[in-house]
Amino acid sequence: MTDILIRNARLRGRGDALSDIAISDRVIVEIGPRLGSDARLLLDAGGNLVTPPYVNAHLHLLWMTKEQDIATLYDMITSRPAAAINLAKCGIEAGYPANLVVLDQPDVTNVLRFHAPPAAVISHGRMIDLAHMSDLAQISRR
Repeated sequence: MTDILIRNARLRGRGDALSDIAISDRVIVEIGPRLGSDARLLLDAGGNLVTPPYVNAHLHLLWMTKEQDIATLYDMITSRPAAAINLAKCGIEAGYPANLVVLDQPDVTNVLRFHAPPAAVISHGRMIDLAHMSDLAQISRR
């Protein structure tokens, strides 16, 4: 039995195909279509983008760029910083640590355009309490 199973996730670089992501013992153990349903926690991404955690994506440059440039900007705040500091196994692959963000949009352009809070956050294989995160964000803005 897996700890967390994310269903219907849209992953960067995999086109329009939706994938399931199985997490056990804080690690991504399998990625593929329609994985088994035996999990302690089942989370439906609803066809939206699932990514590694990223830095604040509020970029005003978004309004002055083409769609391909937007994808490059997104990579600059997700995978490239991890590679720049030699952070091993940062991404969404079997065997990688389960640090994921389920976003509320199906593609990078809309993620950056609407800058909405994530639908779910998984840190070290555990779901994060988004209500608590929201409370902390409000406190830090005061």
